Amino acid sequence: LSGSVIIKANPKCWMDEEKMSEWLREMYVKGLDGFFHKSPSLLTCDSMRAHLTDTVKNQVKQTNSELAIIP
Repeated sequence: LSGSVIIKANPKCWMDEEKMSEWLREMYVKGLDGFFHKSPSLLTCDSMRAHLTDTVKNQVKQTNSELAIIP
């Protein structure tokens, strides 16, 4: 299990734009041997503010994915 679990948090234990960007870069793109970066994908998120920033939206587009927000 060592090396297969990554735990990160900000001081308030919220998902913020920085942590969302890290997750996209380090987990979403690299996970499943880059599957989500190679094949068109749909990333579904709730409407938390960190999921709606222009930075995150642009990052998702660069991964060959569409972002679907659940209200």
